[in-house]
Amino acid sequence: MGKPIVNRLGDRYGMLEVISRAENYRGNACWLCRCKCGVQKIYIGQDLAKGKVRSCGCNNPMYHTEHGMASTPTYRAWINMRRRCNNPNVKAYKDYGGRGIKVCKRWDESFEAFLADVGPRPEGRSLDRSDNSKGYEPGNCRWATMKEQLNNTRANRFIEINGKRQTLAQWLREKNLSGERFFDRVKHGWSVEDAITRPIRKQHNN
Repeated sequence: MGKPIVNRLGDRYGMLEVISRAENYRGNACWLCRCKCGVQKIYIGQDLAKGKVRSCGCNNPMYHTEHGMASTPTYRAWINMRRRCNNPNVKAYKDYGGRGIKVCKRWDESFEAFLADVGPRPEGRSLDRSDNSKGYEPGNCRWATMKEQLNNTRANRFIEINGKRQTLAQWLREKNLSGERFFDRVKHGWSVEDAITRPIRKQHNN
């Protein structure tokens, strides 16, 4: 008989909290953990117990010291990419992780690898997937302008809201909403529907 499985539910390992049991990997008991930053990932129980993993990677000192880019738009884009694919509590998750969009292991585990593959974010551009049926991975991502994103396949897909079905470009024209404001809302965790339908707050002058 194999060794009994240690119940790690509710245990904490560094910044990780075990929130549920996960499917075994090669005979090893695995657990779904939530990092303090909100990202949820699965780890082997023995790796947790031995201290091999203490966070999802967001607190790795080299992210904040060696590359010196922790406060840059490129680093924030990496953090937000991982959150919307890994964290069900983020509003944008249903349009990314919730529909099977994943971050490749190379990028999910290393900001340096992400930076090496896509380079620093140019001003006025944001991270875009060339093929929106695929995930965030080398060869499928670029720093794109708002116009390029609006012309992308998923941006021109039909979106249905309250029974009405039309393209994103049509929704933006109808709501008098700029593409820049729409993508900024999505980048900050809004759902696609909320990003389109929520009215713009008017500024009141005293």
